[in-house]
Amino acid sequence: MWAKYDHKEIHEKIDKVIDEIFKERLDDDGKQLTAKNATLLDLHNLLNLDHKIDYAKIEHYRQYYGNLLEFVDDKPSKTDDTRHHYHVTREKVLLITAYNTTKSCITVFNTSYAEHWPYRIADVLKATMTAPTYFEPFPIKDKKINGIFLEMNEPEVFIDGGVFANDPELTALWAIQMQWKKLVNYRLLSIGTGCYNPQLDPKSWGGYWEWLVSGKSGLVTDTLMDATQDGKKTDRYRTKLEE
Repeated sequence: MWAKYDHKEIHEKIDKVIDEIFKERLDDDGKQLTAKNATLLDLHNLLNLDHKIDYAKIEHYRQYYGNLLEFVDDKPSKTDDTRHHYHVTREKVLLITAYNTTKSCITVFNTSYAEHWPYRIADVLKATMTAPTYFEPFPIKDKKINGIFLEMNEPEVFIDGGVFANDPELTALWAIQMQWKKLVNYRLLSIGTGCYNPQLDPKSWGGYWEWLVSGKSGLVTDTLMDATQDGKKTDRYRTKLEE
């Protein structure tokens, strides 16, 4: 068995885009950041120029950017020793979904989560695009530890996060609820590809014909994915890609 498409061209494009984004940025040692060495911590620093974190102080910041991270808007950063929650002022966060087949668990890569900082940006992007049957699963073999990339004892093999997060909006809402403990007024803008399929005809074999046979490919998938969205809080725009 083999994948439907070769990932080589897309992987090269990912590397090229990352090289372009970081072309004028250096790491803490003064080396040029590229697809080969730029990590999620570097991306965190790019997104939050006023809250940059040096690799030399990564262990200090690890306590703040752990499982109990809480973003706040109305108070300065501080440690609450009573509740053991760590308060950090609001940041820009990027979430990338993938499924770890090695550990049989979902992964939401988070630029504001210390455990994810050692991963290369390129590796994470190549992991999230590996849709089953279309591309081969992607193995992540090393991470940046103490300033150098070290090979893991066992590679982590990832596939597309769409196997569990078929509606990425819900992943964003989950992050909001986890990292902003108080209620947040939000509105989502969802931009994607595809087109709207017409409604089912109740006279066509109880809907069977329209679901599976009539040529309206994607009707089942579209319905399952759209059913989870909150129409009142979401503005959704989709444009059809040319073949």
